[in-house]
Amino acid sequence: MELRFGHSNMKESYLVEAKLRKRKSGETFRDLGQSIEDLYRRAYPASPDTAIEDEIKKLEDKKLIEKSNSPWSSGLVLVQKKDLSWRLCVDYRKLNDKTIKDAYPIPRIEDNIDALSGAKWMSVLDLSMAYHQVPMNPADKEKT
Repeated sequence: MELRFGHSNMKESYLVEAKLRKRKSGETFRDLGQSIEDLYRRAYPASPDTAIEDEIKKLEDKKLIEKSNSPWSSGLVLVQKKDLSWRLCVDYRKLNDKTIKDAYPIPRIEDNIDALSGAKWMSVLDLSMAYHQVPMNPADKEKT
């Protein structure tokens, strides 16, 4: 996890390395419904293979992912970051198409900005690998 501390008028910011942890309280998940059909997607051609294996090993060692034997499969994409390290991304578009949508809209950005007017302090928290910190509903794990 990377935390940046700074002020918009400052030219420098401070980086703090912290230990990545899973969220412990509650579970957050999307309702995939009862009648979802098996999804299978062929793996994308990836290079280099060793980078994929290394990233998967790191995530398994941190207990952020686990091996699965499931009829569902989504494509894996390897993306090189600015620092030349690798990020594993999963193409969940087909799964997202089958996901039951929320009945309420997301908040309007204008309303959020208005709520911040007059504030003296603002902070931004950017968690690396934050997606892996949200626990999955055990009933839906096989789909991911």
